[in-house]
Amino acid sequence: MLILLTGCAAPVPQAPATSALQIVPDRLYFIDDAAPSLQVVRRAIDAAIRGDESKLPYVISFVQYIDGEGAENYGDLLNNLQRAVTPQRFQRVLTTLDPKIRQMATDCMDVAQHLRKSVKRAIRS
Repeated sequence: MLILLTGCAAPVPQAPATSALQIVPDRLYFIDDAAPSLQVVRRAIDAAIRGDESKLPYVISFVQYIDGEGAENYGDLLNNLQRAVTPQRFQRVLTTLDPKIRQMATDCMDVAQHLRKSVKRAIRS
């Protein structure tokens, strides 16, 4: 007896190696074709969280490929990453980066944090 099964097949979503950070593709985008794919970003973030010292500065440096709303969203991601890898480790790595990249990352993180606090205050009022 031969049984044929037909239908649509969709790939099963792969859970990242760590669930510390979730990347929402619609919220994270890069403006430059030289930027890495979201899959590369996910893998680099997972490796950075696991302790790969080369991946944390790599992930932070992606800030050079964003602008506008993407900057706010990447700032959120960097704030979450800082919590995941510890603020001390994050700040230590941040100080080793090119001053322009360091400033861009810090600015994005500050804007994202300020907007989150503003929304929370508005909700409480």
